[in-house]
Amino acid sequence: MGEGFNPKDVSSFEERADKSALAQIIRVGSDERRRQHFTLSKMSDIHIYALGEGESGEMVDYAWIEDADSRRVVWKMTYRLTEHAGGAGKNRVFDGTISLPPGEYIVFYETDGSHAFDDWNDDPPDDPANWGVTITLAKEGSR
Repeated sequence: MGEGFNPKDVSSFEERADKSALAQIIRVGSDERRRQHFTLSKMSDIHIYALGEGESGEMVDYAWIEDADSRRVVWKMTYRLTEHAGGAGKNRVFDGTISLPPGEYIVFYETDGSHAFDDWNDDPPDDPANWGVTITLAKEGSR
């Protein structure tokens, strides 16, 4: 704070859920498994932004999507589908679009016993607050 600092120029940070998200599981800590349902009314391109931990070609903190009726996995965050997410080499990110038919879906996110939100055992990723997965409808022309 400098000489010209006026406390009236700042306010408390209020975090708001992403209203455009079909599903969002973020700030996932160690040893957690969460899930959320979402529905698509028509064939849709969805954007998936997922941050997780992976080493030696395997993911240990990752997301996947299942068809709610058949429980068939329709997408999974694999090491080969991800890129480095900044920080420690094991921080991985998937930032892409897939197409899904109309239906009910469940997105899951699972972590192992270390290196997760607020429990980093090495450098966190560049976007630590979004450790987990966010699913939105893709914008036209983004594919």
